[in-house]
Amino acid sequence: QSTNASLDTVWTALMSDISTSPAVITFGAGTFTTVTGLSFLASNITVRGQGKGVTIITADSSSGVDSTAFFKCDPTQSATAYSLTVDANAGDLTITISSANLISSGIVADDYILMYSSLSIDTEFTGRNQGELHRVISVNTGTGVITLGAANNGTHVYQTMTTANTAKIVKLTMYKNITIEGITFTDAATSRPSTFNTGAVVFGFVDNLTITDCEVRDAYNTGFFIRQCMNVKIKGCHLKNMKDVTPAANVFYGIAAKGATINMSVQNCSFDNMRHGFVQGAGNATVYAGTTRNVSVSGCTSISTYAA
Repeated sequence: QSTNASLDTVWTALMSDISTSPAVITFGAGTFTTVTGLSFLASNITVRGQGKGVTIITADSSSGVDSTAFFKCDPTQSATAYSLTVDANAGDLTITISSANLISSGIVADDYILMYSSLSIDTEFTGRNQGELHRVISVNTGTGVITLGAANNGTHVYQTMTTANTAKIVKLTMYKNITIEGITFTDAATSRPSTFNTGAVVFGFVDNLTITDCEVRDAYNTGFFIRQCMNVKIKGCHLKNMKDVTPAANVFYGIAAKGATINMSVQNCSFDNMRHGFVQGAGNATVYAGTTRNVSVSGCTSISTYAA
């Protein structure tokens, strides 16, 4: 790279060239600087560095990423939400909206949806609402029935959601098969404002996300911020010196699992100097609503964290 902006330019061109094709992006040894942040715009992408401390992606000290992460896959969600016409009870394999709304939604087999309601699920933060992610098996546009699971196939409703609590579904833009390997992420800024409210590396709305042999150090808010993702594996990563935003929000975490994220494994990671090494949190209304499910943390170590 000849200038700070050149990495951003090259990355944008790569995303355009990749389009819908599977791709492997390889970084050599050295430090690569982003000013405005690097965003994934497609599925089936592997980003591979040469190892922690060898390949370094850093955020420039300017304000270019003050309102967003500097490395992220978090597609914009703009679909309309549609109300359930029948209560969805825990264990149900189907949910129902009106036939007309199912046709309007464009939901078909293999699409991803979020089902959520206005019911608060957190007594401390009342704006956090129930919600859960599903992949659709089939739809019946004549009856409005959406099938989520069958015997030994698919999923079921995890938590009862009622029409009285304005239960709804929304079709999601979901990327698949994102892998990050062998990279250190760091931030050159001496502070970040409160608008930097997610983290350095953010992944949202991804099915099959793998992060291995990576590091986040000297960054703000959260190292790996994972929300509304399915089937996540984080292994052999090191999180060090996470710092609070300004003014202080008392949020400086290693890894956060947020919203309706489901099936997430964190293995053999280390957390050094931060508030929490790993934390979970329910999501707020609409596309970020929900409770994390099926999450395991194993074989990790913690040094100088307030709560491991």
